[in-house]
Amino acid sequence: MSEGDLTISFVGERHVVEPPEGTLTFGRAADLVVDDANPFLHRIVGRFSWVSGLWWLENLGASIELTVVGPDGTRIRLAPLAPGAAPSTAPLATDRFVVVFRAGDLPYELEGELDRTPVPMMPVPQVPTAEQTSAYGQVQLTDEEHRMVLLLAEPVLRNPTAGPDSLPSNREVAGKLAWPITKFNRKLDYLCTKLTRAGVRGLRGDRGAEATNRRWRLVELAVSTRLVTPNDLDAGTSEWPTRPAED
Repeated sequence: MSEGDLTISFVGERHVVEPPEGTLTFGRAADLVVDDANPFLHRIVGRFSWVSGLWWLENLGASIELTVVGPDGTRIRLAPLAPGAAPSTAPLATDRFVVVFRAGDLPYELEGELDRTPVPMMPVPQVPTAEQTSAYGQVQLTDEEHRMVLLLAEPVLRNPTAGPDSLPSNREVAGKLAWPITKFNRKLDYLCTKLTRAGVRGLRGDRGAEATNRRWRLVELAVSTRLVTPNDLDAGTSEWPTRPAED
């Protein structure tokens, strides 16, 4: 492997993909042919690609859920592609990982490995320095942003198998922070905009299911790139100041 390479292995077949132009699709008729005899397998199930200095996985299958499993058991689920919607995506944030999925009655498993040697990043939209990516898969969070994301992600940090339904409501988090709901919504919108400008996808959505997906996408990103960790919970959120902040 050379600098920044992604290696995907499947039943003895090994593919090495190089940044920044490299991509790798997998499925029944893709760059990596998983199983050309399974009629329940999409021609292209998913795609690995290098975007804004990170390797990403996209779920391009309309009926197959992908799960990225980290070495510590952390799981990130990518929902099937809905009609007219953008693909579910996740950054690949650990040196080794496994992508698992099923098509019909058959399970499949792709093993992945990342070379962490830094490589030049592709240009991203220019934003103020404080909002630029500060490390692998990260942006600089203010103390308030960190506390907000930590409370949103708390169920997943305590139980890696937790799903979107486990997330607290916006009002619950705002209450724990002693913020007006208007301040919470403003902070959440600003953070999602900051991450979008840094190249993160899937953080747009203002109402209903789109808003729920946006919050789940934010939690997935924060946990997988270690913007928040279980150790942050051990610091004791109950000791945070609870005085109301100005709206």
